[in-house]
Amino acid sequence: MKLPIAFVGVMFAVAACGTRTELPVDGGPERDPGEPSSVEEARTLCADACAHAWGCGWDAPPDCEGLCLDLSRDFRADAFRAVAACITGLDCGANPDDCPDRAAAALDPLPSHEAWSETCLERLPECGLAHDSGACSPRFVVLYTNDLADDLAECLESDCDRIEDCMQRKPLPL
Repeated sequence: MKLPIAFVGVMFAVAACGTRTELPVDGGPERDPGEPSSVEEARTLCADACAHAWGCGWDAPPDCEGLCLDLSRDFRADAFRAVAACITGLDCGANPDDCPDRAAAALDPLPSHEAWSETCLERLPECGLAHDSGACSPRFVVLYTNDLADDLAECLESDCDRIEDCMQRKPLPL
């Protein structure tokens, strides 16, 4: 999950590609662990991460907070909190590119992530598609919501000649 430039800039720039789900409303019963952050929580995390990025002189765009909020829809809440905490906790001279890997290493895969892995391990070789050793790991999608992991698994269930195209059309945050 290495990123080519400072994580904050890339993280928010990629979010502009599109989103699929609405953020949950605040309050109510405890959410499923595979759901995104509430609007209120995501706004707070994004404001803090962007303020830190700007203060450090990292490559964060002027519309950082809005792009970050869009991106939060695809991250499960605990993953989004972990990545944001990593970013805001870094010294300005540090590189935030490792924050997604740190967050992923600290999280347990959910059933949707395990289902992705099983489908991937079965379909990619069956379709003759090359993949690296980690591409089918639940860790590949552990940061993402259940909805995004399910969408990616659905891509793998399509005809072999359509899998790569389907995967490329998904707005992956990382």
